[in-house]
Order: sequence, then C-alpha cells, then structure tokens
Amino acid sequence: MSDKNKIKSLFRHYFVYLGLFTAEIIAVVGYFTWRNREIFINDAIVTKFNLAEKYVDEYEVLFNAYMETMSHYYLMAGIIIFSVLAMAVTIHILMRKWITDFEQLNYLEDVTKNSREIMEKESKYRSLFENNGTAILIVGDNELISDCNRKFVELSGYDRDEIIGKLHWEKIVHEDDLKRVDEYDRLRKSEPQNAPMEYTMKFKRKDGSLRHVIVTVILMAGTEELASMVDITDLIEKDAALKENEALLSQAQEIACMGSWTYLPSTDEIIASKEFFRILNVPYEYRTALEKLRQEMRFEQFYNELRVMHSEKDEIDKEITYLDRNSGNSDKTRHFRIKARNITTEDKNKKVSGILLDITEKKNIENEVKRTAEDMKNLIFLSTHDLQAPIIAVEGFSKLLLQTLSSSELDSTGRKYLEKIISNVKSMNELFRNFYNVSKLNTVKNSFEMINIPELIDQSVSENKIMIEKYNAEISLENREKIPGIFADKENMKLLFHHLITNAVVYGGKNISIGYNDNSFFVRDDGSGIESGDLEKIFSPGFRSDKGSSLGSGVGLAFCKKVIELHNGRIWALSEGKGKGTEIRFTLSYELIRD
Repeated sequence: MSDKNKIKSLFRHYFVYLGLFTAEIIAVVGYFTWRNREIFINDAIVTKFNLAEKYVDEYEVLFNAYMETMSHYYLMAGIIIFSVLAMAVTIHILMRKWITDFEQLNYLEDVTKNSREIMEKESKYRSLFENNGTAILIVGDNELISDCNRKFVELSGYDRDEIIGKLHWEKIVHEDDLKRVDEYDRLRKSEPQNAPMEYTMKFKRKDGSLRHVIVTVILMAGTEELASMVDITDLIEKDAALKENEALLSQAQEIACMGSWTYLPSTDEIIASKEFFRILNVPYEYRTALEKLRQEMRFEQFYNELRVMHSEKDEIDKEITYLDRNSGNSDKTRHFRIKARNITTEDKNKKVSGILLDITEKKNIENEVKRTAEDMKNLIFLSTHDLQAPIIAVEGFSKLLLQTLSSSELDSTGRKYLEKIISNVKSMNELFRNFYNVSKLNTVKNSFEMINIPELIDQSVSENKIMIEKYNAEISLENREKIPGIFADKENMKLLFHHLITNAVVYGGKNISIGYNDNSFFVRDDGSGIESGDLEKIFSPGFRSDKGSSLGSGVGLAFCKKVIELHNGRIWALSEGKGKGTEIRFTLSYELIRD
C-alpha cells in the first residue's frame, strides 16, 4: 500500500471510531429519556386518579425511591458520557500524534531517498570527473580554480592543495598567449557568439616547463567556467621532428649534389672535391690555380665573385652561370648557386671556404614556367586585342550597310542576315572579353580590401541599367542592412555580380532578388530554369544549358567559379527544372566575411 493510501485508511478508521463513540452517547441519552417517559406516565396516572392522597405513605416511599434511582441513573450516564468523551479526546490526540509521526517519517524517507540519488549522481559525476583521460578544471567567479581532476594535477605539476581556491587561471597560461586567452575569456562573458569554444595555447607548469594544449571552455552558471585540456605536446614535437627530418633529407640531397672547395689567397689556389670538378665536367685536380679556372675553364663569374668577396665581403650567396664547352647538349649554359664565407686560420692567414650547387634543372624549369606564362599572356593579348580589331570592323561595316542600303537594295532576308551578323559579332566580342577575365585570374593577383556589398551591387545594377530595362527586369536587394561586408578582391567581385545579374536577366528573369542568408549570398530569378543534370555543368567553360540558344558566352559562370575559388569559397546552383527559375548561391572563406 502506498503512503497516500495509508493516510486515507488511517483517517477513515479515525472517523469510524468517533462515530461509534457518538452513537454510544446517543444510546445512553435515549435510554434514560425512555425511562423518564415511563416515570412521567406513571406520575400522570397517580395524579389523575388521586392516588397520592389515598396512598400518601406508599407514594412518598415510591417517590423517594424513584428520585434516588434517577440520581443514580444520571450519575452513571454522566460517567459514561465523560468516559466516552475522554476516550475520544485521547484517541484524537494519539491519532494526531501518530499522523504527525507518520508524515515526518515519510518526509525523512523522501529526504533519504533524494539524498541517496544525489549522492549516487555525485559519485558518478566525481568518478567521471576524476577518471577522465582529459585534464579538467573549474574556474570560479573569483577566477580562481575551484576544482580540478587528477589529470590536471599531473599536467600542472601542482599539489591539489596548491590549486583549489588558491591558483589563478592566468598562472597556467604562458605570457605569449595570455593576452589572446584573456580576450577569449572577455568575449565568452560579453559576446559568447563571437568567442571560440576551442583554441590552442602554451600551458605553463609549476616547474616553468611548457606544454602545448587544446583548450575547450564551457560557460556554466553565473561566470563559472569548465575547461578541458588535451596535451598535444608530443604530437607537435613529432611533427617538428618530422619536418626537421624532411629538412635534413632535403639538405642531404643537396649536399650529395654539391661540390666543396677552399680558396687559399696566399698561394692563389683552389682545393676542391671531386664533385666540384664533376659538376664543371672537367678532369679532377685536387689543387689548381684560380687563374686556371678563369683562363682554361672559362669560369669567369666564379673567379670574379671570389675576388670581390676576398677583398670586400665576408659571405656570399649568389646564382652564377657557366658555359660548359665540353657538353654535347645543345643548351650548354649551366646554372649554379655559390655559397661561401671568409675564415681566419690559426696562423692568422685567411681562406675562403664554400660550396657549389648545380641548379641547372631547377632553373630550366623556372624559365620554362616563365616562358609558358609569357606565351599565355601573349595569347590572351592576341585574343582580346588583335582579334577584336577585325571583329569590330565586321560589326561596324554591317551596321553601316544596314543603315545606308534602302529597302529596294536590301530585302527583308538580307536585313535579317545583317542583323544576325551584328548579333554574333557582339557575342564573339563578349566571349573574348570573358575569356580574358578568366585567364587574367591565373596571372594577375589584385590586393584584397574591405567591400560594401550593397554599394557594389547598386553600382553593377546601375552599369547594366540599359540591358535590364531592355528585358523589362526588376532587381531587388533583400534585407540590405543584413548583408555583410567582405574583405576581398573588389575588381573581380564586381565582375562576379555583373555576370550573375546579366545571366539572371538574359535567361528570362523578370523578378530578380539578391541577398544574404544561411551564411551565403544568393542571386535568385524566375527565368528559364535549369535541368537537375546540368546544375553542376553550368560552371564549366563554354557550357550552356540551352544548347540551341545563342544567349550568353558560356564563360561567365566559369569566371564566377574562379573568383569564388580565389576566395577559398564555394558556388552552386539550385533549380526545380525548366521554367521554374534559378538560384545561384556562393560562400567565401569564413574569415573574409565581416559582419
């Protein structure tokens, strides 16, 4: 039976007992009342028949006996009633006390049960807290460490008594990182949305040694903070060792391909290794005169650099060339890097020691890359300048013919052909211009600057006003105040919006919306739409979703993709199909967005 049902049963029995006692009192009162009724009837009979006068002596005896009996009856009734009432009061007091004790017992049981649950949870929490493989600490409102686990004690090198309530969190942060971590702490309390939950820092131990840790911080009740720390020192050291090994390997490879040498000014001689002469492709000589290198080997630059260094410089690191006459290759020019420094010997004589590194292959690759880039720039110039000249001439003469020839000299078919020529020439001119913009991204890098995107869009819309009015399009900027600024290449971002707006208008968009939401910019139209299979292809150079259309050059969206990639972002298209409009969305690298 539950505690609630027990209490109900107790009260039910309590009232039953009180009811029985009340019934007993009523029964006693009723009995004596009935007895009195009989006496009253007998008294009435005696009075009616005047028996008291006839039997005076007997009546007096009877009356006295009656009065004595009645007094005994009423005394007994009073005793019974008092006993019943006393018993009822006693039971009531006992019941109330028992109920109070019962309630207190239930309360104590509930408190004990809740305390047990709290202790069990506390035990689990403490076990998890202490046995966690991550160092955990809690920073109190006074910015002292109020609690920590065993792993943190090991990491810090302090005793627990030295930490709890005594150690300020700034004591464990290295001076190099203190300002940055303090700023994170300020942001966490004032601007939590801008505060990083996770960051790296140098952890300062009690003995002054440093460890590298990843810190994750959670703000608790009030200004209390729970922080966990993962020690990544070993990973960093292994990474550093790996990089060092890679550097040593690279250095060893270079050493294996270099020749060492020493110049002795006192005798004007060169002492060189076999590799030195092998690189020059001449017979090995342990010791040779510097003048011989100049006259017989024609190593003119090496000779000049050595002379200048000996008299004017302490060190040298320079690229030089050498014409290898003994080589059978058509390209006999060799490229070397010479590194050397002056050394004073024990007898106070000077000498110059250095190395000779063959960088011919590397230099040839660099030169080839430069030539290719130069050829590309020349090709771009040819495409955008030289080829545009005859195209402009064709467009001009076609317009002239269309204006000067009368209807009798040129029928409707001829006019239609001329108009088509003019239209195609314009498309070709646009294609060359777009091709130039795409190619320029690979060779020309503009500086980044802060850009007000709403102003940039307004400018692009204004510059395309004639084209927009021609197609009867309406362009709206949604939530202008919520569009963030960006740190980017302004020239190319302007061209990006130009192409996106032009595409939306040309492909039938009558209502075009531009804005920013869900961490991305968008240009949305209600134009011709795109099939699902073409959504990714539209960013490929030359691709057009409408194969039979002459609209667009097929390069505009490819240029947009290049611009977004330049800003480490992503661009994609959304459409429900033909005739259902298109939405182009793009994001930039997170650090370029400035709210």
